[in-house]
Amino acid sequence: MEFEQQTWELYQLQGTLDHTRLLEECQVRAQRGDHEAKRRLEVLNIFHATRHENRADRWELPPDHPKWQKLEEVTPDPQVQATWGPRLWALLIGNDRYPQSPLRGAVNDSMAWKVYLIDFLGVPEDHITHIENAKRETMVTALYNLRDNDKIKEGDHILFAYAGHGSRYDAQVYSFEDDIGHRAGSIEALCPVDRGLPRRRGTPDISDREVLLILSEIHDQTKADITVVLDCCHSGGGTRELNVDSHSRTLAPLIDPEVIKRMFVEADEHPRRRPSTISVRSQAWASATVDIYRPVLLAACQDTELAWEEKQSGLFTSAVLRILRSEMGKGLTCSGLIEAVGPLRRSQKPRFDGADTIPFQPRNTVIDGARSNTSSSSIPSC
Repeated sequence: MEFEQQTWELYQLQGTLDHTRLLEECQVRAQRGDHEAKRRLEVLNIFHATRHENRADRWELPPDHPKWQKLEEVTPDPQVQATWGPRLWALLIGNDRYPQSPLRGAVNDSMAWKVYLIDFLGVPEDHITHIENAKRETMVTALYNLRDNDKIKEGDHILFAYAGHGSRYDAQVYSFEDDIGHRAGSIEALCPVDRGLPRRRGTPDISDREVLLILSEIHDQTKADITVVLDCCHSGGGTRELNVDSHSRTLAPLIDPEVIKRMFVEADEHPRRRPSTISVRSQAWASATVDIYRPVLLAACQDTELAWEEKQSGLFTSAVLRILRSEMGKGLTCSGLIEAVGPLRRSQKPRFDGADTIPFQPRNTVIDGARSNTSSSSIPSC
């Protein structure tokens, strides 16, 4: 507490000490190359992580919270397996083996999705790409492979499920050129296991803009609908070099400005990117006028919250799959699914964006007691 108060006064911040505001201010200074701020950030990250850990451990669910933990699994519906399975495709990525702050349940989550898709929905195994502990290029290549898969047809449904660490960047900090496109708001990112490595030319994270643009290319090419499930968080408040927050899925943003620059450059200069695709540094991002396809999003938490794992699996993934395998899950729409999951901890309230369709249902298919998904979806942001 004394260290935080001293830092608050050193930065000449006004008012009563605000732990979150102090952490964000220190992150910005560190990202601008302030070496003293980098040192202070390591200490503040420890305080931040410990504070969240303690709050989450003390919090109990309200008495009226849906008891999804006690739901019983039902027998898979043969009609769903026959009509949905052949038209479903999936890219499942689970990342545990990070050099700092390794996780324990992300790979298990990706495997749980695979088992659900095959056993419960009847998806052929060759329709599923399952990757464990993926490096950056592996993740990006797998997404482009979906775009170039000529077996995926119009009206099919694609699931992209990612479990692992996430991070968050203040776009206004990273100004490398005269254009202002990449300075708008914040940038959320998925963290590959080789992030920041090697030291002299660190591998960057994968920005949400790059993911959205590739998903847009996938949709434009295949005319398939897409659902993205993210069991990670983007608060950017986790520890970088000390594994004191191993139960939450967030990492602090990479500090090296050159690494951040490559996060944008590598997206724009990827050899498989289509020249007609808008740049991740376009000024359209600053004015929120980017006209691209946006998938349905099921996310483990709100933008500034933490996604937690325990008992070697993500709380969000465990809840979602338990519900989908139960009687409660029959005919449930995306909003209903998130409502059924409910708040998982004080710092984790899942969210949904997009068309309120039945999860993963291919277009123009009908099952008993459930409405048909008839059109593609779009969301305000991913």
